[in-house]
Amino acid sequence: MTDDIIIKVENLKKSYKELVAVNQVSFEVKKGEVFTLLGLNGAGKTTTIETLEGIKKPDSGRVEIFGFDITRQPKKIKEKIGVQLQDTDFYRDLKVKEIFHQFANFYTNPMPVDELLKWADLEDKKNALVRELSGGQKRKMALALALVNRPEIIFLDEPTSGVDVKIRHSLWEAIGDLKKRGMTIFMTTHYLEEAESISDRVAIIHKGKLLAIDSPQHLIQMKSWSINIKFKTLEPLDVDTIAGKSPWFGNIKLASGFYILEVKQLEQAIIDLLGLLKEKHNRISELHAEQNSLEDIFIELTKEE
Repeated sequence: MTDDIIIKVENLKKSYKELVAVNQVSFEVKKGEVFTLLGLNGAGKTTTIETLEGIKKPDSGRVEIFGFDITRQPKKIKEKIGVQLQDTDFYRDLKVKEIFHQFANFYTNPMPVDELLKWADLEDKKNALVRELSGGQKRKMALALALVNRPEIIFLDEPTSGVDVKIRHSLWEAIGDLKKRGMTIFMTTHYLEEAESISDRVAIIHKGKLLAIDSPQHLIQMKSWSINIKFKTLEPLDVDTIAGKSPWFGNIKLASGFYILEVKQLEQAIIDLLGLLKEKHNRISELHAEQNSLEDIFIELTKEE
């Protein structure tokens, strides 16, 4: 492994009886990046991340973290990683600070409990019982507890699932803070906006196979027609008078009262559209331009026949 590659996965396969959950998956994660695994329910996200964490044993393939093999040298890896599971239950009738001290006792050089409580904005809740915390506070607590052993990599399995928008954005800020500190972050999420906002690279997995790996920006640019023009006209428009009439035009359709035209280059496409409408003695009454998002690419790659 090179100095900048901290996780290396080669031909990873994991099955549950007849179901192949992860099928010959290979990828690398660079030191200090936020790497996000995207997929529908049952796509293989949690199986992949739990294999990397050492929770599940692969059927075949190889996983190296820090140059150590996950199946032969798991202890050396677990000493240097932090994990936030998809679902975490704490002792409900213990105080928050007692949970932090309990986790700190597992390690020889833990982070100070007061420092973790402050980082997670839980200082004023340290004497509260766990059952008194909100769902968002429990999420931040789980994230902070994953940092107790001063990890170099943190694994986050759907870290913002089930929380409101305000808490989700505060967790994004917390993850951004960890990245600034030089930590490598491997996460899964269902939220495409989340992946697009905070990830350096994303990998899209579908039915156990990887479909694409790249930065969100590069994946969006994979789509030739990366911009949609939504417009209305003063007079009804026959879409056949527009389709294929410019090299900058892609597909056109009518939806919710708008004509939606896929285009390559916004400025030139608008010029050509106005010219065509002028020839037909028609004009635009309303127009919006929208850049495609990671969600558009995700839907296109994972759509079923």
